[in-house]
Amino acid sequence: MTTEPEVTQTPPPSEASSQCKESDIDTDVHDEDEDWDTDLEEDKFPHREAIPEKEKSVVVYEKACKKYGIITSSSFLRGLKKGKVNVNNQGFGPLGAKAVALSLVFDSAVTQLAISGNFIGRSGIKLITDMLKENDTITSVDISENALGSYGAELLSSLLEDNANIININVSGNGFNEYDACYFGTILSNYKSGLKTLDLSHNQLSDQGGIILGKALASNETLQVLNLSWNNIRQQGIKSLFIGLKDNTTLQELDLSYNGIGDKGVESIAERIHELESLLHLDLSSNRIGQIGIGKLMKSIGHNKSLIELKLSKNPITAEGVCLAIGILKEHPECGLQILEIKDISVSSAFSTLLEELLELKPRFRCKHGGFRNQNDIFKFAIKQREENLLNDPFMQLMDFVHQKKLRWVDLFYRLDTDKNLSISEDEFRTGLKSAGIPVTDFQIDQLIERLDVNEDGEIDFNELLEGQKRYVRRLEKIFGASPVEPGQTGRGTRPTSGANKSRPSSSNESRPSSSNKSRPVSRILNRPSSRSDHHTAG
Repeated sequence: MTTEPEVTQTPPPSEASSQCKESDIDTDVHDEDEDWDTDLEEDKFPHREAIPEKEKSVVVYEKACKKYGIITSSSFLRGLKKGKVNVNNQGFGPLGAKAVALSLVFDSAVTQLAISGNFIGRSGIKLITDMLKENDTITSVDISENALGSYGAELLSSLLEDNANIININVSGNGFNEYDACYFGTILSNYKSGLKTLDLSHNQLSDQGGIILGKALASNETLQVLNLSWNNIRQQGIKSLFIGLKDNTTLQELDLSYNGIGDKGVESIAERIHELESLLHLDLSSNRIGQIGIGKLMKSIGHNKSLIELKLSKNPITAEGVCLAIGILKEHPECGLQILEIKDISVSSAFSTLLEELLELKPRFRCKHGGFRNQNDIFKFAIKQREENLLNDPFMQLMDFVHQKKLRWVDLFYRLDTDKNLSISEDEFRTGLKSAGIPVTDFQIDQLIERLDVNEDGEIDFNELLEGQKRYVRRLEKIFGASPVEPGQTGRGTRPTSGANKSRPSSSNESRPSSSNKSRPVSRILNRPSSRSDHHTAG
């Protein structure tokens, strides 16, 4: 029976308590509420009631910048209009952060705030967290690379206890240590928290941080994505994390790259990973994992039916280790793994043979590697990759839909042209494809629009749709030597047959004189040698 490692802690720095008790949380978080009401409202806006609500945040920001003697950020003003503010790496400092906070208190449209790398300091993070307690529309926050330290961790813990609307938060690169991990453990253990994505990468949480977070994950019911890369979490921390994940049913993506866990650490993962049912993506890149570790890990993953993607790049597993991994997967075709990433390793011909055998059992499996050593393998892979890219093209999905529904391209055009103005707008195209159930993503729809809207007028007319289909068919013919012809269509498969064409006499081969040997005199056929060799024989 595996026993969970104990947490041994020493007294933390004086500015933040490692116990994270409710009584220890900074009690003056709400003490500066007057900032929102007095600094810029009493005498700065004598006609404030005349300011439209949607413009208030802009006016407040501009007034704040003027008062504090700072330059207004055009990026911030654009973000207010778009509802997504990104002011990363603009050197705002504490005063710039205060102007942003004052503005966003009045805003009800912004849903994303990114203020990474701005040296906002203690006063800046205080104002930002106070603002976020008042603002209930912002759901995604990036406050990374601001050297927030233990004081910032405490304020963030208090914030996320009060604001369940924030579901994504990036606090990477803020100098958090093992004692600060308990604040984030408190967040994850809080049943009120709605947090789905937490990025704690590039900190110094170490083994004890991993132990604390492992306990919190066992009871968490919301988190889906957790990034703990670059945190010096080794064997004991990894062990605790995966013990906690055994009872977790929501985490889907875990990044543990660049922690140097080694073969011993990966053994702790191998002991538990076959039991995990929710984890879909695991990143173990750059962790000093060798052939021994990869063998044990893959044997355990062979019994896991939920894990889809495993990243193992920048580990000393060598080409032989990759062959070992593929061989184990071949023995367990029932496992759910579909993507194995080893981008820095060049593979051998032996790997190619094993991979082909595995693909017969798991056709959807993909291995992202660093290339082939053998030239013939490179050539074969390049051809196969080109064919796959073409068949996975979103236009193929469109053609397949036309084929399955037995439509002509003009029928598809009329279906998508809902306002009947003989052109398809981007909204009509997007809505039409989704309502038709065509399996394409938003990104693929954007690709199709860009490809079809040749004149870039924001509309797709029938000729543009037709030419797009022809271009794709020519690509198919070039690679496969044949083009698909949809049912009920001509070889070009594009235009409906007009009534005039139906009355024309058939121009089939039956009405034409045959040019075969049957129409030639028998004497000519008999006297004519069939090949060059016949001349020699006759001579």
